[in-house]
Amino acid sequence: MKISTVAVILLNSAVLAFSVWAMTQAVQSPLFTLKVVEVSGTGEDSPVTADELIQVAAVPVDRINLFSLDLDPIEKRLLTHPWIRKVHLEKQFPQTLVIVPEFREVKAVIISMQGKVSYVDATGTVFGRVKSGSAGGFPVFSARIHQGGTDLIRRCLGLIEAFEQQVGQVARIESLEEEGPRGIQGWISYPLQSDRARAQVIFPSQDSLADLGKVRSVVKYLSERQISVSQIWADLGKKIVVKIARRF
Repeated sequence: MKISTVAVILLNSAVLAFSVWAMTQAVQSPLFTLKVVEVSGTGEDSPVTADELIQVAAVPVDRINLFSLDLDPIEKRLLTHPWIRKVHLEKQFPQTLVIVPEFREVKAVIISMQGKVSYVDATGTVFGRVKSGSAGGFPVFSARIHQGGTDLIRRCLGLIEAFEQQVGQVARIESLEEEGPRGIQGWISYPLQSDRARAQVIFPSQDSLADLGKVRSVVKYLSERQISVSQIWADLGKKIVVKIARRF
């Protein structure tokens, strides 16, 4: 074996030994003891405070070296919180752990058969509990929708999305009550001069949601002419039938 080759092997061995020694010293050094937990992406409008997230994370501050910190248990604890959809954890040396949560996007609230009011996110997941007076103006799904399960909830979300895109400038869905043989039934509201009219609606089937543009034209006409109706049948193909509200 050539002398130069032996020298290279010895040098590499020395570098490896030094690296192992240096890593051991770093892991044992108080310089890298975890001291700070930061939460990024929360503010006044966030559904969860930074302090609450830190409490759920239960990070062993002042008791572990940042090199040795296992992130998996912390992530699992954070994901048990109903508002957290995803979370990213980042070690920032020498002494900081950063928590970056991704919160669920609320699309509706839903009532269970037991009367519990929860949130519904964009994926159709039911989570959390709505405090009294904090529904936030979201559409309300009835207990019958809740009883119908995830598939029905997702169909309702698809209806809301299509409605907002095609009719949202002139009306909004207040609630969805049930899915009958003719389609999903619910309530919408639209503006009058000094109030909002509320009308019960039978919406078109999922295959015909493109027809909601016709609903927009009808509701716009009613709003502009200050006409209050009690019912709208939007499930009749090319026709949309309305029932004028009785005045007392």
